[in-house]
Amino acid sequence: METLRARFETLRWARGADEPITEATARATTPASDDVVEISLRFCDGGIESARFRAHGSPATLCAADWACEYAETGGADVMTLCATDVAEALHLARIQMPAALMAVDALQAAYRRWQDVGAQEHQSQLTVSTV
Repeated sequence: METLRARFETLRWARGADEPITEATARATTPASDDVVEISLRFCDGGIESARFRAHGSPATLCAADWACEYAETGGADVMTLCATDVAEALHLARIQMPAALMAVDALQAAYRRWQDVGAQEHQSQLTVSTV
């Protein structure tokens, strides 16, 4: 278990401006603030090859998106079974930071669903989901 600060100092899965468009992208927002999480996935042989994020918001939002991408890319269990409490526990998020975990999970799962809906075809999609 790592701390929020330790993850914030590295943010290894942030998407660079020069990275290519991926196969599935989804965005999650919350009406409670202007925080936004966008997660992009690239697939190989039916599995997630890479997961990257772009986010605007609090450090908890950025860290939750980073953790979700790491989970997806490093072979975590099925991303569709991931829940916000998994993210919150891994990062030791306070209850008030739970929307950050919800947005990260929603964006990851929405991107995965978009890829499943169209099969393994290359595409770029924008699906906005709202939580909280």
